[in-house]
Amino acid sequence: PIKALVALSAVLGGRGAEKLAAWMNAELVEETARPVDLIRGVAVEGSYRFRSYNSGEDGDEPFRLAGTDTGDDSADSCLGGFIEQVKADSGSTLVFMKSRRDTVSLAFRLAAAVNWPPATAALAQLDDEEPSFLIRSLRQALSRGVAFHNSDLSPRQRKIIEKAFIDKEVRVLFSTTTLAMGVNLPADTVYLETVKYMGGTYDGRPSLVPISRIEFDNMTGRAGRLGWESGRPGRAIVMAESDFDRDILWENYI
Repeated sequence: PIKALVALSAVLGGRGAEKLAAWMNAELVEETARPVDLIRGVAVEGSYRFRSYNSGEDGDEPFRLAGTDTGDDSADSCLGGFIEQVKADSGSTLVFMKSRRDTVSLAFRLAAAVNWPPATAALAQLDDEEPSFLIRSLRQALSRGVAFHNSDLSPRQRKIIEKAFIDKEVRVLFSTTTLAMGVNLPADTVYLETVKYMGGTYDGRPSLVPISRIEFDNMTGRAGRLGWESGRPGRAIVMAESDFDRDILWENYI
């Protein structure tokens, strides 16, 4: 017979947790500190404003996107700067994108800019997969230690990618929110967009909507985990296009 049942949640708290505990006739135990601290903030060209999850203290540090000091503020130049920023990070990096297409295109762009060792085990496991443009694209990215993860991949293919990232065969993984829920996938650094595409009712077209606070907590919570080899605090970085955008994102998410 079951003598005790323990339910854990990383995002449920406050009145929501109290109501659920009362409904379950359970004792509520809350822990507000993380074993490994998490630094979350918003970056705009020039600076990264952040807050420590454990201490609640705010801070600021320089944040330069390589290549953006040339006077070219075009989208392509900024994207190139972002690729250089991700490339320079020596740890494991997760990048959450708003669309499946973006995960593939950014993975390709980073793979073309690096010469990291191939994800050998993952590539071997994909040998039996039915040939397709998607699998060819995935194999090309994996040959440089980069991968993408989205709902176009089968459950088996996604599991192969997840294990390759955990085993550090894949150094940078670009994903949609398919990776945000129910997957234990720690990283040193998480970059994320705070919007995503959802199926819309207007002409059946998907529309761009803000991610929820729970999704934000799940995505950023991938950074910095107990037992993760680096042992350093996790870093979650939201990219903003201007100081105005940074202020709005800070108020809504941080």
